[in-house]
Amino acid sequence: FLHPTQSRTQTVDLHFGIPARVSREDVNREIFLERWAGMRDTREFFTLLHDFQLSRQDAFLLGERRFTQRLAPELLYDVLRSFVRRKIPLVMLVGHSACVQIFRGVLKRIADWQSDVTATAAQVQARFRKAAIATAWLVDKPTREGAIRSLELFDRNDLPVASLTGFGGGRFLGPTHWEALLSPLRQPEQVAS
Repeated sequence: FLHPTQSRTQTVDLHFGIPARVSREDVNREIFLERWAGMRDTREFFTLLHDFQLSRQDAFLLGERRFTQRLAPELLYDVLRSFVRRKIPLVMLVGHSACVQIFRGVLKRIADWQSDVTATAAQVQARFRKAAIATAWLVDKPTREGAIRSLELFDRNDLPVASLTGFGGGRFLGPTHWEALLSPLRQPEQVAS
């Protein structure tokens, strides 16, 4: 009741948490990739994006073939099924500009329906609408202990849908472990161009 405006209406900023971005064409790619290569912790990636004022998608496009590679979104079911079959724990982040939910553990079941992929754990269920996932990226982020790989999913508006990272033996999985998971799944027509 102390706020000077006591109106019954509220104006909501639809771009809450989404800072202004620059075009990736305006970024010095060499300097950007040098900074990416110099990371020692995955959390430094947020600072990198902020410093260069890039969206995640633009950063992934700049890092393509060095730190990132596109993956066909329809491989999500197979990737999750590989985690279930091998009983590999993962960290799944699902969120938007105001909130992030984090799951850490082993998935118990994966179901592939006509329009959805559903991942189920003990008391958690994640449902991905297939049509809502427009792009998927495998992303490597350097750390002191070696590169950590994640699978990042985006919608048609280039907004993040989810990020998945496997872990085992007390550490997150790197590119070698992911390649072992992905190599049986990859067909030439399933790698995004």
